[in-house]
Amino acid sequence: MSDRLARTPQLSVCIASLVAAAIAEGRWKPGERLPTEQALADTYGVSRNVVREAVSRLRADGLVHSRQGVGAFVARTQVSECCTSMPNRSTTEQHSIMSLTA
Repeated sequence: MSDRLARTPQLSVCIASLVAAAIAEGRWKPGERLPTEQALADTYGVSRNVVREAVSRLRADGLVHSRQGVGAFVARTQVSECCTSMPNRSTTEQHSIMSLTA
């Protein structure tokens, strides 16, 4: 038996997973603008910095793209394509995201 504690995912990973799940469910369609950082922060009860990092993760995964001063938009690619290939994520993060988007 190992005395090692399981590592808890970062808050930004959890928020990114929730937003990815919402995109997969069709809450926001491809090309549609996501709510502002402040609105997402209020919705999920976190700081704007956490939301900013979560959106950055989603951008790295190809789920969203950002335009400075305009906002973040859902990418036009299929969410399932982006979620199946996440080279920037650990196996734990990939499983967490995939379980929420399944």
